[in-house]
Amino acid sequence: MTEKLTARDVIRMKAKGRRIAMITAYDYPTARLADEAGVDVILVGDSAA
Repeated sequence: MTEKLTARDVIRMKAKGRRIAMITAYDYPTARLADEAGVDVILVGDSAA
């Protein structure tokens, strides 16, 4: 697992003009692959709950 970002970290990234990669993952394998790929923010969506 990569280092976790806080909301403050994301705000700083935005202020510096850095692009922020975000993705929605609907299952564990997708979330894991996104994390390994270095995606900055992963929204885990589970509509089955």
